[in-house]
Amino acid sequence: MKIRFSIKAFPWLILWGGLFFTGCGGLPPGEAPSAASVEAEAHYRAGIEYLEKELYDRALETFSRSLETDPEGRNAPAAMHRIAQINHLKGEDIASLDRLEKLEEKFPDYDGSDEARLLKVDVLTSLEEWARALAEGVSWAETNREHILYPKMCALLGELSLRTDHRTDAARWWLESYKKGYEDAAMRMRTKNQLDDIIETLDVDGLALIEGFAADTEFEQKIYHRLAEGYLSKGNIEKAEEAAVALIQSSTDDEWIERAEKIFEAVRRELSVKSNVIGCLLPQSGPFALYGRELLRGVHLGLAIELEQSGSRIEVAIEDSAGDAEKAEAGFIKLAEEEKAVGVIGPLSSSVADKIGESAQSLGVPLIAVTQKEGITVIGDQVFRNFISPSREVKRLLDVTMEALDIRRFAALYPESSYGRTMIELFREAVLDRGGEVTAAVGYEPGTTDFSGPIKELTGLDSPRRAGAERARLAQWPAERVEMEAYPEGPQPSVDFDAVFMPDSYEAVAMLAPQILYYDITGLWLLGTSAWQSPLLLEQASEYIQGAVFPTGFFHESKRPGVELFVEKYRSWFGSDPGILAATGYDTIRFLCRLLKEQEIRTRIDLRLGMQYCKPFPGVTGEVSFDETGEVEKDPFLLTVHGSEFIEF
Repeated sequence: MKIRFSIKAFPWLILWGGLFFTGCGGLPPGEAPSAASVEAEAHYRAGIEYLEKELYDRALETFSRSLETDPEGRNAPAAMHRIAQINHLKGEDIASLDRLEKLEEKFPDYDGSDEARLLKVDVLTSLEEWARALAEGVSWAETNREHILYPKMCALLGELSLRTDHRTDAARWWLESYKKGYEDAAMRMRTKNQLDDIIETLDVDGLALIEGFAADTEFEQKIYHRLAEGYLSKGNIEKAEEAAVALIQSSTDDEWIERAEKIFEAVRRELSVKSNVIGCLLPQSGPFALYGRELLRGVHLGLAIELEQSGSRIEVAIEDSAGDAEKAEAGFIKLAEEEKAVGVIGPLSSSVADKIGESAQSLGVPLIAVTQKEGITVIGDQVFRNFISPSREVKRLLDVTMEALDIRRFAALYPESSYGRTMIELFREAVLDRGGEVTAAVGYEPGTTDFSGPIKELTGLDSPRRAGAERARLAQWPAERVEMEAYPEGPQPSVDFDAVFMPDSYEAVAMLAPQILYYDITGLWLLGTSAWQSPLLLEQASEYIQGAVFPTGFFHESKRPGVELFVEKYRSWFGSDPGILAATGYDTIRFLCRLLKEQEIRTRIDLRLGMQYCKPFPGVTGEVSFDETGEVEKDPFLLTVHGSEFIEF
C-alpha cells in the first residue's frame, strides 16, 4: 500500500502558495529591474495562472522560460519550486526530487524553503523512500509547529514511522496530529482508527512512552487501561495499581472506573494467593478414578523426593473431578478461590479439558493439563500441557522412520473410532508434509476380531485395485508370465508400501499382527502408538511384531538419568511398576517445586511467566519446558520389540 500525503489532495494549497511565492526575492532599494527580470516576472505570473487552471504542461513550459530568462533573478527559486511541484503533480517524482535538491543547493536562503521541504517529503514518500521522507518530515515539523499543514504532516509522519518500524513514534505523531483538531473530518477519523489499532498492539514500554502525549485526549483512558493490564500480565503489581489509579483520576466515565476497579480486584486476588499451595484436579471416583489415583501417586512421591533433596514445603490441595464437567468446574473454582492455589495440575479427561481450560483462563490460574486432547493450549496463556499429544507421537515416529530409515511409502489399518480417525489424519498429513505418501488406509469397526476383510482390502486381495500394476509387471517378464499361466496360483497380495501404521490398543494389535503374517505379508515395518505399551502385547504376540516401533511418554526400563531411582522408589512405596501417568505426576510436581524454589514466585502471574520462560527441567519423562503456546517440548521415548521385551529404539 502506498502512503500518499500529496499536494494533489489539497488544491487550495496551490493558490495559497502562489500568493506566497509571487513576492519572494525582491530588488535592492532604488535599483530598477532589468529587462530580463521583467520578462521572467511576466513568464512566472503566466505560469501561476496556468497552474491555477491545472494546465500543467503550459505552466511547466512557462515557469521554465522564466528560469531560463533570469536564472539568478528574484523569481528563479520560486520558478524552480513550481517546476518541481508540477513534476510531482504529473507523477514525475525523480525529476521533482532532482529539482528540489538543486533548489536547496543554489538558493539556501529561499523564502519559500519551508514549503519546498514540505513538497520534498511528499515526493520522497511517493518514491517510497520512507527513511529519508521521515527524516525530512521530522525536520520540517520541528520548525513549523504553527504551519497550517502541521497536523497533516504529523499524520504523515505517523505513517512513515510505522513504515520504518518505529511504532511508538507513529503513535506519538498521530496523537500530536489528533490534538491539533484540524477540520478535515475524514483524516481525523483515519487518525483515530490508526491510534485505536496501535494502542492495542503496543507493549507496556511503548505505552509508557506515549502516555504523556495522550493527556486530555479520548485516548488517555485507553492507554492507562492497557498499561494496567500489561503491567499486571507481567507481574508488576505496583505499576498496575499506579496505572489503575491514573485511569480513575483521568475519567468520570462509569465504564472506565469499572474497568479500573476490575484491575484492583485482580491485584487483590493475586496478592491473596498462597504460593506454596498447588492444586490437583484429578478423578478420584468415577470411571477414570484408577488413572487419577496413579497420577496422584506420582505427585506424592515427587513431593517426598523434593522434601528430601531440597527441603521443599509445597502443599497439595486435591479436588475430585469424577470425570464430570460440572463437578470438575466446581472443584477447580474451589481450588482457585478457597484454597488460593497458585497453580493447578489436571485435568486428565479430554471431555472436561476445554471447560477447565476456559475457567483457568478467566480466573487467571495457571493450569498444567495432563490430557492428550489436541489444541487444549490454544485456549489461552494460562493453559499448559505436560503430556505427549497425538501429534507429537506422530512427529517422533516419523522423525525416525522417514528421516533415519528413509521410509517414504506407508499404509494404515485403523479403528473407526474417534482416536483412530484422529491418529490416521494426523499421520497422513504429517507424511505428506514430509514428502511421503500413504498408499492405502483402511478402517474397521472398533472391537473387530477378524481382520481378514481390512487386510485383503489393504493389499488388493479382494479387488482388482492393483491389477493394472500386476499386468504391467508380467509384461516385463514374459517367462514368468508363461510359468504363471501354466501353473496358476491363488491371488497374491500387492504391497506398494514399506510400513503399516496401526493406531489401536495393544489388545487389538495382538489379534491383528498374526493375521497380517497369515496372509504372507512380510518384510514390513509395523508402526504403532503409545496405546501399544503393555506387557500383555509381548505375552500374546511378540513373535509377530519383532522390530515394530512405537512412541511412548515413559519407559520404566530406560537408562535415562533419574528413571532408575524413580522406579525403585515407586516400587517400594506402591509395590508395582510406574506407568506414564505416575511418571507425569512425579515430573510435574517436581518441576513446580523447583520453579517455586528457584524463582521469586509470589503470584499466579509470576508462576505463569516462570513456566513460559523456564529452563528445561530434567524429568523421568524427558526434559520439561514449554513452547510459546504452552505445549511441553519434550520428545516421546521410542520403543521397539526385541525378542520378548521392549527396548529403546
